[in-house]
Amino acid sequence: MRSAEIHWHDSIIVRVVELPTVSVAFQIEYPEDWERDIYVNKTVLIGEIFSYQIHEGPFVGPITILGATEATGADDSRLIRIETNAGYRELRFKTLDLLDEHVTGLSGHQ
Repeated sequence: MRSAEIHWHDSIIVRVVELPTVSVAFQIEYPEDWERDIYVNKTVLIGEIFSYQIHEGPFVGPITILGATEATGADDSRLIRIETNAGYRELRFKTLDLLDEHVTGLSGHQ
């Protein structure tokens, strides 16, 4: 899946689960219907992680995603920059999936 297929704007980060060198799972409240203010639980699972950097400062309230941009590296890795209301996060990785619900047992997704 490409990051452009995910509607990042106004998604609220609930929790981030890190499995070093395997995956990072962003549990989010995903805007399913903006007009009716309906959000659903989803997980953005980013796999085959090479790096994950957080460039955010102190912030009061929920961390909300403003947008994301993706680029492809020379080694076929992908780089995504996720802009938030507290700063930004960058990940270099190979796979990206949007899963229904908040995934808690990630061992099957390695």
